Amino acid sequence: MERQDVIELFGYWKSAGLKPPVSASSVEGQESMVRTFLDQYRDLTGEQVQYLRNALCRLQYWPRFYDVDDALANYRRERDAEQKKPITQASPAGLRKSAKLWAWTKWKLRQHRDIMPYMPTHNEILLYGQKMGLNRNEIVSNYRLLQVILNDANYCTAVGEEDIGYKVYVNPDREVCFSVTTAKGFEPNRMIQVDHDPLVANPKLANLL
Repeated sequence: MERQDVIELFGYWKSAGLKPPVSASSVEGQESMVRTFLDQYRDLTGEQVQYLRNALCRLQYWPRFYDVDDALANYRRERDAEQKKPITQASPAGLRKSAKLWAWTKWKLRQHRDIMPYMPTHNEILLYGQKMGLNRNEIVSNYRLLQVILNDANYCTAVGEEDIGYKVYVNPDREVCFSVTTAKGFEPNRMIQVDHDPLVANPKLANLL
């Protein structure tokens, strides 16, 4: 774990509505909190940091060392249980979706933008998936990707922006994808192979949002 990882982790917790301790109200206090956390958990892997991010954002208060240690113990138990299961190979589609979701999350952290207040409802996700021409099974398969797209749309509506910063399309394998490059710097598909022009694949989807 590096200093920037701690800053991004704290930023995610703050975007989830958690309030840092009063001692971190000053710049010096914030730096001290980052340094102390880094000294305590410097050896954490990226996977462990991501687990802490998701596990502790649901607390009603800022995570304490006890909470972090407890979450890491749960992580180890879940990892050990997972290792005892028969080995199965992750599907390429699943890996691509995970890569895009992680790229989106890191983009939000760099923006220091709240996420939770703009989460769409289940019905909004279903309606948007139908608007994209997806059937129910395809909506379920792409649910998290549709969720983050609508999260950006809700945020832009709230702040009066017209452009979410990328185009959305469905590839021939019926996977929801984002445009390769954007003016706002969100480039999740650069992490994976894109072998066709999204607007050629389905030009109608370019103006969905």
